[in-house]
Amino acid sequence: MSPEEIEAMFRAGRGPVHSGSDDDEEITLSQEEQALRTHQLKNCLMTAQLLWSSGSSDLDQVVEKLADGSRDDKALQDMQNDLSLETDENRARVLAANSLPSIIRLLNDDSVLAFVIPVLYNICVDYGVYYLDSENNKGGFLTYFFTEPAQLAASQAGLSSALVGLISGPRLRHCQAFLNIICKVLGFVAVQDPEVNVADPATPIYLLNLATNSSMLIDLEDFCALTSVALVYLANEKFQQALISHKAVPTLQAAFSRSYTQFDVDQADPDEAAQLRQVRNAFVQVIADVSALPEFPLEYPLTSTAVHTFRSWLSSGYGYAGLETAACLALGNLSRSDESSTFLVQVQAIQDPLIALLSKPYPTGGLAVPPGQPPPGQGDTLPPSQLLHAILSFLKNLAIPQANKPILGAHLLAAPQHILPRLWSATATQPQTQFAAVSLTRLLLVACPANVGRFCAPLSQDPASPARDRSNLHVLSSLFGRTDAEPTKMEAARAVAAVCRVLHSSPSSPLIPGDWGRPQDASILQDVDSAGSDDTTAITTPENAHRARFYAAHAADLVRLLGFLLTQTKFPSVRSEAWFVLALMSRSDDGAKVAIRVLEPLEACRALVETVTGKDMLDGRDLQPAGGGPAEEASGSLSLMQGGSGGSSGGADSVMAGLGGLELEPQQVDPAQAANMAKVDRENGLVLVAQLVKEHSEYLPPPRYSIFVEMVKKGGEIVLHDRA
Repeated sequence: MSPEEIEAMFRAGRGPVHSGSDDDEEITLSQEEQALRTHQLKNCLMTAQLLWSSGSSDLDQVVEKLADGSRDDKALQDMQNDLSLETDENRARVLAANSLPSIIRLLNDDSVLAFVIPVLYNICVDYGVYYLDSENNKGGFLTYFFTEPAQLAASQAGLSSALVGLISGPRLRHCQAFLNIICKVLGFVAVQDPEVNVADPATPIYLLNLATNSSMLIDLEDFCALTSVALVYLANEKFQQALISHKAVPTLQAAFSRSYTQFDVDQADPDEAAQLRQVRNAFVQVIADVSALPEFPLEYPLTSTAVHTFRSWLSSGYGYAGLETAACLALGNLSRSDESSTFLVQVQAIQDPLIALLSKPYPTGGLAVPPGQPPPGQGDTLPPSQLLHAILSFLKNLAIPQANKPILGAHLLAAPQHILPRLWSATATQPQTQFAAVSLTRLLLVACPANVGRFCAPLSQDPASPARDRSNLHVLSSLFGRTDAEPTKMEAARAVAAVCRVLHSSPSSPLIPGDWGRPQDASILQDVDSAGSDDTTAITTPENAHRARFYAAHAADLVRLLGFLLTQTKFPSVRSEAWFVLALMSRSDDGAKVAIRVLEPLEACRALVETVTGKDMLDGRDLQPAGGGPAEEASGSLSLMQGGSGGSSGGADSVMAGLGGLELEPQQVDPAQAANMAKVDRENGLVLVAQLVKEHSEYLPPPRYSIFVEMVKKGGEIVLHDRA
């Protein structure tokens, strides 16, 4: 029908059709008249649908005639672009009269879908803003902001269920041309509060099924429309749980995979390309959230097809960073127990593709090299930051079980790749990723002699190379000095403490090369020995010469990092680790010399006094030194407990004799037992001080010796009292 024929049809239908005196009486039509008018309207709608499908500019004129004939308000301008079939006044009338449910019921009639779907869209579209806030929405989800109640009313009226019922069955063929509009309408209602309760829990599954239906010719616009709305629903845990219970995670995986294999961002329209990137980011977040639910491993164990799909994304070789990132996050969520982590490493060898991702070349921009392409040259970079962080986070979970540590350390710490040491420096502009790399290093070193040996080995075996005198401990200490990020500094210092603990808990001869250090590095205590004695002989012939030489070459780094753990106050459990390690070290000649250096600064000594005696050494009421000393200790601000025994060895012997019945041993603190932490710290500190006073008093300056003796006395009294 032409626009003129439509106008003539409405003009002919405006005459009286009944007789009556009441102007408000409802108009009644004969069955023949109703059938005629219905037939004519169907012809109009068919015309509108054909024009809509073809993109004809004649649609404006047809819609204008329909608008003029159906109401007094003239249709808005630029109708084809805005689908403005209703004015704000008429929208308000629809809501005020509660007519929206009636309009929604018209979706059951295939013959009027071409009119009802745009009308429903128009009722909602100008009552809210629908856009993607890429700057503030880092998760990549589509964001909706509303100023009017139309979308809320549509949700309450069950619009989403009606639309999903329309597109999830055979009736889809009657409205496929309007699929994009349907998705936009669903987008309006998806974020409304009632939607969680009124929507079909399988709504996102239906949408993902359409997006992955190979029999449908889904273009990029429709794919983004379908998946973006599905992902909005899947931001809610109720729909995530329904996805799992309906065994539809493979559908989610298929849709995400299709976003890479079927559509090329570089070939797409810029606007569509931007939307596709955001859709991919949203997939990553949803997969991370879904796999973190407790229901997920129950439905999808490590041997399931869905988990196999995640593993295949890691080793596909096609460089789809989004798929690889999602796989790391999902598998990382599944590796939160020792049992699952051990299975993934020792049975499924999941570390192999992870190491490959960290080792292969990436050109500038962080894109992987496709299979068959030559490796990039200059300008190689790290993996994309999101992928790199996900890999490291996954590896941290895998590194917790003791049996996994040497397997992972052989790849991540050993020469020639030195993957983790390389990442410490290469991630300087990515603080969170740098922290993850250092934290993973610490986990690999904890109670693992094999990894400590790799960590302590010289960077080069060439005697002429400057790297022959450096180890990964030097590299990590250098990072500690450069970074301002306190969490990273903390993890670096804890890693060094873990090394020292292993060196004093296991025979260190197999771990430390026997020729560490140059002759001039043999003494680490010349600055401490106030008498200026040369302890070269003592340091090179202790019970463990290999460890002593290692300490000689790393003394300054050890002192700095261990001292940091003692003087920080934010994490008491970390300070407890340091007291335990120093107590272990104090029981050997080489370790005790390092401990003395660590305790040399005033703040470190102050922390020790507070730990052992429970009082602040600077408050004027604790210990009183017996004699003069360095300027820091002779100043009026430093006061120690009265009645000190002085610096004589006789006084020390009498104090040490009082500790004979305590049988003190270094104890590891359990952070879960916070109430017991102070007692364990006190005893570890007392072990440390007692060992230094008893075995290494010649290296203690007289003022510091007096402080230590009084700490032994006071601390011993407190321990005896506590035990009594």
